[in-house]
Amino acid sequence: MGSKCTCAFIGKRLQQELKSVKPGLLLLSEDKGALSQAYQLGFDAAYDWTTDTTWVSQWSWQTHYDEKNSLTIFNDSNVSKRRDLLRKALFNNGDSRHLRLRFLENNDMPRFIKSHDLQQTKNDDLSYIKVGIASGLEYKVAEVAKRMMKIFRLGFLSIVFNSNTSMASSIIWKRESATVWFPAQTISGEVKDFSAAFIIVHHDDTAFTVPINNNGFTFNCNLHNAANHIWAEIKNKNTTIYSDTLMLTLGYKLLPVIKPFATVKGNQVLLHALLLDNPLHKPLAYLWKADERNPSPVIIHKSNDSIASVMLPAVTGDYLFSVIITAGFDTATFVTYVTRNNKGIIAFNIDTSHAEWIDKAIVYEIAPHHFVDSTKYADIAAKLPELKSLGINTIWLQPLYKTKHGGQGYDVTDYFSLRPEFGSEEELQQLITAAKNLKMHVLFDFVPNHTSIDHLYAKDCIAKGTASPYYYHLPALIHELKNRGYQFVKINELLN
Repeated sequence: MGSKCTCAFIGKRLQQELKSVKPGLLLLSEDKGALSQAYQLGFDAAYDWTTDTTWVSQWSWQTHYDEKNSLTIFNDSNVSKRRDLLRKALFNNGDSRHLRLRFLENNDMPRFIKSHDLQQTKNDDLSYIKVGIASGLEYKVAEVAKRMMKIFRLGFLSIVFNSNTSMASSIIWKRESATVWFPAQTISGEVKDFSAAFIIVHHDDTAFTVPINNNGFTFNCNLHNAANHIWAEIKNKNTTIYSDTLMLTLGYKLLPVIKPFATVKGNQVLLHALLLDNPLHKPLAYLWKADERNPSPVIIHKSNDSIASVMLPAVTGDYLFSVIITAGFDTATFVTYVTRNNKGIIAFNIDTSHAEWIDKAIVYEIAPHHFVDSTKYADIAAKLPELKSLGINTIWLQPLYKTKHGGQGYDVTDYFSLRPEFGSEEELQQLITAAKNLKMHVLFDFVPNHTSIDHLYAKDCIAKGTASPYYYHLPALIHELKNRGYQFVKINELLN
């Protein structure tokens, strides 16, 4: 059956003969499973007894087992990593389209026991690691192994029908895996053809129960990792069903949020770091620093505290102070400043104040695509002295991000990448440095309120409509944000 001609014949015949059977999974045995033709002809999975480990994870076949250096699903303390190792073993090291299987019996079993010993072979961890199958069905590893061993004894061609885990019953998520930009997520799902009072939801290493009402369920979830694995299971006396794994990836790193501000008492300035949010609840360390460009050097007292103090010199000007917050291996930097003038010391208030330079800004807008012929960042930097001589103290750069059609750059397709025709990120930094050396400010034109129709999120919305994870109905979004404590102010109220 491993030959192409036999595979083609069997596949076409099966397509004709099994229309009424509708098996949950079609298994091709004694085949490496790497040939795409097998799957094009209708097979869902394949296995064989090859010793070639280049196409699967080798954890269950290694004969020289090093417990310290060879992390496996048995000895890695991280449940998510164990789950990933197992997925690699079953899904061709990351190819999730089709399932490749190996059996822990016959010639494999003695080697496995020799490598891991009998107790580890029977390790209960296997019973709790959830594995996804290409068809969307999910099983416990132990159940998969038992079912596959039965299939093997049936012969070379095997069809998996419904057994202890019902294939008709299912848990369906009402959203897709996606990159999201808000840690607090509301997730809903539906239970089909299964009766239970509650569902067990797993979010990485934690689990909690959610009531089922009218075959539906909804829960709130705070994402705490870059990649969040969410799956669910329902049990009754004789049956357990599992959902697919919902993968929600945060588009940014979760960091503490600090509100830095200063208070003034005579010549003394108190620097405050007010903690607004510590999403991962890690211990925080503080470090206050004075900007080296300040009008005069200062000494910061209690620089490792959330409240530090400075005696400000008589030299006038703006004094900038940054506080570096360390949470584990991550850091975040926040800045505030005070101004000394002839009247005394004025602390910047982020709620009511704005930077003083804004009142004196004379802005020149630059459309890089036709500033000069074939504009590069270096061309703009070369023109800065001329602009400065005209009284310009601020340049405004139209969007520099990747676009589909170029031009002024407002059809953004990737907010995290620069348009290559203008130069590299290092060359852009050189432009900014050149402007600052001339006491000029640089504004970026950032347009998150609309994207190119060719942006990945826009394409997804066009293809899936309201089912797209990137589609938001504005009234529903505003309602949800209000429920989470956000406040909205009308424009005319801001102008009064």
